[in-house]
Amino acid sequence: MAFELESLVTHLFMVNGRVLNAVPPGSLIEVAPKKAARGREADTILILMTPSGDIASADTYKKWARLASERYFNSTGSVTTGLRAVYDAINKAIMNQNRIELRQYEVNFICGVLHDSSLFLSRCGLALGIVYYQKQLSLFPTDPLDDTAMVFGAPLGVVEIPDVRIKRFEVEAGSRLILSDSELADVAHDKLASVFQVRDVNAMMAHVKNLVIDRATAMGVEFITPGTLPNLHVNPGSNSLDILESPISPEKQLEQVNLAPALGTQLINFASDLRDQTQVQVSKASAGIARGAKLANQANEHYFGQPEAEPEKRAVTLTILATLIPVLVVVLVVVFWLLNVDRSNYEQCVVDTLSVATIARNIDSSDVQGTLSGWNAVLEKSAECEQMRPEGIPESTLTDLQSEGQAIIDRLLNISRRQNFALTSFPSAQLTRVELRGLNMYVLDGANDIVYELTLSSDGRSVVPGTQSPIPNMRRNAPVNQYIIGEIIDIAWADDGNALSQGNVLVALDRNGVLVEHSPTILSRGVQKLIGVENWGNPIAARLWRGNLYLLDPTANQIWRYEPINGSYSGTPSEYFTGQLRPNIANAKDFSIDANGALYILYSDGQMGKYVSGQAQTFGFANFPPGQELRTADAMYLSTSPIYQGLYIASRNNRTIYETTFAGTFIRSYRIYNEADFASLNNVIAEPAQQIIYALSGNTVFAFNREG
Repeated sequence: MAFELESLVTHLFMVNGRVLNAVPPGSLIEVAPKKAARGREADTILILMTPSGDIASADTYKKWARLASERYFNSTGSVTTGLRAVYDAINKAIMNQNRIELRQYEVNFICGVLHDSSLFLSRCGLALGIVYYQKQLSLFPTDPLDDTAMVFGAPLGVVEIPDVRIKRFEVEAGSRLILSDSELADVAHDKLASVFQVRDVNAMMAHVKNLVIDRATAMGVEFITPGTLPNLHVNPGSNSLDILESPISPEKQLEQVNLAPALGTQLINFASDLRDQTQVQVSKASAGIARGAKLANQANEHYFGQPEAEPEKRAVTLTILATLIPVLVVVLVVVFWLLNVDRSNYEQCVVDTLSVATIARNIDSSDVQGTLSGWNAVLEKSAECEQMRPEGIPESTLTDLQSEGQAIIDRLLNISRRQNFALTSFPSAQLTRVELRGLNMYVLDGANDIVYELTLSSDGRSVVPGTQSPIPNMRRNAPVNQYIIGEIIDIAWADDGNALSQGNVLVALDRNGVLVEHSPTILSRGVQKLIGVENWGNPIAARLWRGNLYLLDPTANQIWRYEPINGSYSGTPSEYFTGQLRPNIANAKDFSIDANGALYILYSDGQMGKYVSGQAQTFGFANFPPGQELRTADAMYLSTSPIYQGLYIASRNNRTIYETTFAGTFIRSYRIYNEADFASLNNVIAEPAQQIIYALSGNTVFAFNREG
């Protein structure tokens, strides 16, 4: 029964009352590849997925649809076994992406498999299948007007084991199928039946358009016998010139078979479509033959008049043209590739990007998530085009689209975009910690355990030449008195010198508990070794407040506090958190202390805790714009300057620096135009007087103006 039926397919993609001339993302029809698993060789899979939770990019839905097709044709066993494997694979892929991006993508999924003369429909989430067989209408679910039938389980991406429903239908040549989102669920049975009382699938989908109000995503299918030309209607006496001169109303657009203004243009578009395909599917080939036949019919009418005139001559011409069209297409495809395949692929990519931008512009501005997804898809597509752009070809179109899309996304997410500049770089470094006192900046190269000192210019926007150098006693293996410096944990500034040789010095702490001092004005070799190191787990940060030294130790689930005793830290550390109700700080990333001694702990998931004398205080981030919530964090800076007091939080995953008040109220989120510069964002510090924010990323210190 191999290839007993083939499929003619068309789509309806309607957003905000407007039909978009594009295949909906996540819609796919595939025939079995050459290396399909046994029992799948003659099958055809039809896929339609629509978003339910957060909206991903168009390419993401295409990726999931391709994964579904590959998973089915690589599976073995019965059709139902293969379908369940598809849903398990897509559900796992969505949940993995949710964990990676910290989003909640969900997908309504309906899938059909044509196997011999049987059609297997499966669904998860809100979706509807309508089968028209021997003039009888069958619905899947049986009664979509019944909420319990329609909403039978969670969409994909919500639960570990998807709730999949599968049903088998008989089909034959002339049977039709509609797969859609839930927009058709409220349409009465008699109106649904009228959809199929039309001449072809294009008219069928035009009828569907009239049944929905604002939006719909649907796939229309007609099953035909191989080699059968579908009954695609052309009015007697019409030709391509008539079509060019006669305006087409929007209501009739879906009834056309993608007619181009002239025969030559249609052939080129048809060849271009085929050029971009790596495998010609049987279903699409059938539709292509139909298009070629229609063009031949139109050309025949143009040269030989009405159908009644010279029927023999007309039939001969129709046969010749229908034979020549595929040959011409092959010649055009070969010419395209021989002339300049790279340029053609690039130009087609630009055209596709413009199409995606058109879709994004037509999304209702009140649909924030839809708009964000649309323009994110534009940025992804334009980046893809940039990768294939031939050398020597400038392209302002992509730059303009990227600027437009970025500006819209920034406005919706309340992102303050800034132009950054590189202040200085260090060879083979990974800068992790920074301290700033006046015009003196100190940075820790965590990869090589070296602390560098540099002096900023008076405007804070450059480094004074000749002032950038490593601090001799703050580097790995440096001998300081009787100690050898090991791996450096952190650097911190000490205003109070009660436990040190003097005040206003920089201190560096290594994993062995050696605390070494450096003064920017007076030669300082102060050094001491802390006791109680054997109780440490793995401290990751150090801060000083009123002479006390605090160490953040997530592994030990504790903050160690060293207090001055007789001019040094000679005593054992005390535990900051005591009692039975201790917080869990295992995923802490950084901490700081304000002028009043309140301690702020930043966690990797973007949360923050505030404590006074070890007791939790009320704290919560607030007023973050939708989509801008803190979900990941890597480092923080607490500004106690009287000019501006607040928190700065660096998120490498988002390539963003967030600014809030001490109470956690959102002020701004900063991103730079060249986001690749923040791909290795490690830390942040601000200089309120100069209104400059400094960021450590990789081996470079970047800077940008706080006010733009």
